[in-house]
Amino acid sequence: MIYTYPGVPLNQAWVNTFEDKSIVFTVKACQDAEVYLAKYTGVFDDSLLVIIGDNDNTKSTIKQSRNGNIVAQVNSNGILSCMQDRTFWISWGTSVVAVGTGVYPNENTFLSADKPSGYWTVAVALSTGDTHSGTWTLPSKNLEGWYRYDDIF
Repeated sequence: MIYTYPGVPLNQAWVNTFEDKSIVFTVKACQDAEVYLAKYTGVFDDSLLVIIGDNDNTKSTIKQSRNGNIVAQVNSNGILSCMQDRTFWISWGTSVVAVGTGVYPNENTFLSADKPSGYWTVAVALSTGDTHSGTWTLPSKNLEGWYRYDDIF
């Protein structure tokens, strides 16, 4: 289990995804489940940011980095829960980044965007924003590649 807390560095937990094209995870958070799709471990420049439960748990968003442009956004009122685990997947294939519910990538898709040209993903950072906490669970395959921000820098 991975815990993310407010006031801790933005990239609280990293998962190595070098050979993967998707990640499945369960999260319990009131809002702002942030998943950074990064080209390089520990580097947020040129990353894509997926926010599930953005804007007080009313929207879900894909952005070009934390302060970058919104690439895609949908209404998703109440998609996260403060009390219950919710399972999601994110995939980054050849040309599209997609987000959905459940344990099977590319099923139950609710958000997608064209992937920028020249973009790849080798690591994923997990966060619950600046003011929220959350609990994340990943399959053991992904958890083997997990490490804390402090272990990198």
